[in-house]
Amino acid sequence: MTHSQKVKDDTRAAFIMAAPALGGLFLFIALPFMLAIALSFTNLRLGSPLPLQFLGLEQYRRIWLDPSFRQALLNNGLFAFSCRPRPNCFSPRFWHCFSIVLSKEWPCFARSSLCPLFFQCPWLPSFGP
Repeated sequence: MTHSQKVKDDTRAAFIMAAPALGGLFLFIALPFMLAIALSFTNLRLGSPLPLQFLGLEQYRRIWLDPSFRQALLNNGLFAFSCRPRPNCFSPRFWHCFSIVLSKEWPCFARSSLCPLFFQCPWLPSFGP
């Protein structure tokens, strides 16, 4: 058996073994996604006796003009922005280390109880329940 024949057989075996996983991905992820996109251009309502009509971009225009949708979009954007992973310079561990270094530089600051209060308390709400 030549090298190219072995590679061809291995490739065929790989596709045969990957076929069930790829079929499941298509059936349970790609197909429902494509159907949701296609049905978003219609007036389909589950359980409604009304016939299916193609509306085009009318629903998208209507939703973008709705002020409550824009407010919800803004709220979700702010939530996603505030919950994103922050750089290390915003972590409480960084500020604790910074306060230790600062206390070594300024001993009078270290004796003060304001050192941990000043550098760590602003970050405590990030540890919510």
